[in-house]
Amino acid sequence: MASLPGVIETCRSAVGRLAATALLLALVAAACGSGGGDETAATSAGASDATTGSEAAEGDAEGGDTTATPPDACGLVTDEAASALLGQAVTGVPAPVDDVPYAVCQWGELFKGTVLSVQVAGEQDTIRPLPLLVSASAQTAVPSPVGTDGKYIGDVGYVYGGGGVGQSVLFRHGEWDVLVGVTGEDGPSQAELEALAADIDAALP
Repeated sequence: MASLPGVIETCRSAVGRLAATALLLALVAAACGSGGGDETAATSAGASDATTGSEAAEGDAEGGDTTATPPDACGLVTDEAASALLGQAVTGVPAPVDDVPYAVCQWGELFKGTVLSVQVAGEQDTIRPLPLLVSASAQTAVPSPVGTDGKYIGDVGYVYGGGGVGQSVLFRHGEWDVLVGVTGEDGPSQAELEALAADIDAALP
């Protein structure tokens, strides 16, 4: 299963290719604008140039890359709450993440029992990586009352670096997307996981 940094890098590459293609098409249209048959192309290119400033301003107003520092993911859940949810004594460990507005904390060890993971990420290159990461579960996700656009996924526990059988809750809080995942077949109930996610939502600034 793809990790979030890998998803972000793939999206950035795709966005870069699209931008380069768009620039090439604009240059071709401008070069061909002197011919009568290409007047429409030249006019379109000119109109595009004229609206660039207003579109950029509108994009800034609607949103874009998140530049704020994400909240400390380990500070959103106490070790006591995580231990009670997993039924074993665990301590939160932050995951090393570079170059993106992204914070992760994990309780438990992969392949050694149940794991709880909390991931917080902002928008990058107009991409919201956490919803993209869980898009493979779109057919099984159901609405959740947690946060904004809350979704409960009952068949996959998304954790940092992978995932497996389990469950997850994805929701939006302000500029942040939050993914709370638990691996294992004998984990908490849906109500217990959503209650923890609601506590995380309340703890976010």
